[in-house]
Amino acid sequence: MCAPLNFPSGDITIDETKIKMNYIDFPILVQYNITPRLFVSAGPEISFVTDANQFIYGSQPDGLETTVKINTKSFFNKTNLSFPVEAGYCFTLSSKKSSTKIRVNVFARYEYGFLEIFKDPEVGSANISLFQFGLSLPFIKKAGESDESQK
Repeated sequence: MCAPLNFPSGDITIDETKIKMNYIDFPILVQYNITPRLFVSAGPEISFVTDANQFIYGSQPDGLETTVKINTKSFFNKTNLSFPVEAGYCFTLSSKKSSTKIRVNVFARYEYGFLEIFKDPEVGSANISLFQFGLSLPFIKKAGESDESQK
């Protein structure tokens, strides 16, 4: 449960409050292939806040459930700098009906943010840390690589 940044006016019993933030991330990862299928990647990432809202869930004296949404983007720094590290595995999908093979990468990533996300320390103090699972379909092929060479 997050501490509310703003309280709505009126007699609302607050049950829960959450802050939802949206970022656009630009990672610059360097990948090292341990084996032809197993890889690790790491590098810096810069992120930009696109939206931040606080949701306050509660009830009014008459028993009606209430959700209050407050735009809190102005409380947060516009950028964040982090360092993701990931490990993944590459495998190939193919079907009996087609000769086309599709490479698929499955990965797990941990990311640690270095910068304070709140503008004012009196409002709060936090940095971003996250764990992700992902699936990617590479579409850039190496020079000389074609669907025929993957058979």
